[in-house]
Amino acid sequence: MDGPVVNETLRVAVTTWAADSVGRFRTTDRPAYESVHLDELLGGGYSRDHAVEYALDSVAVLREHASEAMVSFRVAVVLEVSPELAPTPPAPESLQSEVSPHEPPSLYVCRDILAMYAPHFEEFRIPLDAPTGATVCYYTCFRSLEAARLGHEYSRVVWYDLMNEDSARPYDAMIGS
Repeated sequence: MDGPVVNETLRVAVTTWAADSVGRFRTTDRPAYESVHLDELLGGGYSRDHAVEYALDSVAVLREHASEAMVSFRVAVVLEVSPELAPTPPAPESLQSEVSPHEPPSLYVCRDILAMYAPHFEEFRIPLDAPTGATVCYYTCFRSLEAARLGHEYSRVVWYDLMNEDSARPYDAMIGS
């Protein structure tokens, strides 16, 4: 598949997933969030070589739904793990080369996005320039208490958050904007 075909496939898949997810959140008492990996949405059309492009295209598609819905969306680009706390985010031009070979980007729909900001046992978080469509973008390197006890490596993620107005106001107050 070439780029434009994949991008249209992605647009349809993300739009359908977002509409279905928002519909479920409006009609049922769902958990605080639900998520899906992009490879699940795209099936055979997913390529790790384009993971960051797909994630950014998903941000643009989800922006349309975040403004209409009383939910927020997140897009996570999971990077390769680090043996130590890595406080320096990858440069934008090298982000694709650091994408995890084990976990494709994920999309989340959330009732209360701020509840997902709970800190980990060990964590470094730094804001990044948000692409068009995202409310917030940041890099985090972290591990849980259990992972630290077991001597596991640190997880690294770039998050793109698309908040509805109800979530954005408390977030702005939380970070002092």
